[in-house]
Amino acid sequence: MSSLSIYPLCLGTFPSVEKSIFTYACNQGVKFRACCIGWYIGGATKKVLVDTGPSDPDLSARYHPHLRLDKDKVTLEQALSKVGVKPQEIDLVIFTHLHWDHCYNLESLSKSSFLVQNDEIQYAVSPLPIHKVAYEVDIPDLRPAWMSVFDRIRITNNDEEILPGISVVSLPGHTPGFQGVMVQSEKKRYLIAGDAIPLFENWKGNIPHGVHIDLREYEKTFKKIKSLRPDVILPGHDERVFEMRTNPPSIDIMAF
Repeated sequence: MSSLSIYPLCLGTFPSVEKSIFTYACNQGVKFRACCIGWYIGGATKKVLVDTGPSDPDLSARYHPHLRLDKDKVTLEQALSKVGVKPQEIDLVIFTHLHWDHCYNLESLSKSSFLVQNDEIQYAVSPLPIHKVAYEVDIPDLRPAWMSVFDRIRITNNDEEILPGISVVSLPGHTPGFQGVMVQSEKKRYLIAGDAIPLFENWKGNIPHGVHIDLREYEKTFKKIKSLRPDVILPGHDERVFEMRTNPPSIDIMAF
């Protein structure tokens, strides 16, 4: 097996977001910086990207005023350049889920196929009314970003090894078809948990994301993650992942 490394990419920042959105009503009134994190997996037999980040700040402000993006949003091309990769070279994009802040910036991914759980794409087409804004469905003059690559989407169900050392893991709760990505490096097993575990506090306190579809499924997801016994959990919106390369033994995480 090739030596795999994980590169977190900050693809946008919410400079002042209500923390209780991520911690199920805990931390009400606390504001913090939340990064929209994508992940490049280096050393695999194909070039793999997990999530592609949010829309541009102006579009975000129009439809998601409660989650305003920093005006200095980094482009996907700029973020990938730090790991020496161009968007046109990405072979596979794994979408953890299809919320708007995880599946934009697809125009330059001309070579990519896109992997989504079957339950996720079915729900994204017709979500409950309360979730339509998150999926950007049934909004006049707005088309969900992922629909632009619909012909290149590959559907998967449950858990599946995608490439040697890289597997997707079904983790429903935040959304019906949420999936994490398990990466087996030479030293450790890493779970890119994304919004299933948006902050390190969620895992430490067994706290679900405040935005969710099913708490019973979420509880099963926490138990499943524990049964999988990953050495390291990588959350989806916590800037502290960018400090991990300076804290051995997490040397498989290469942050910039």
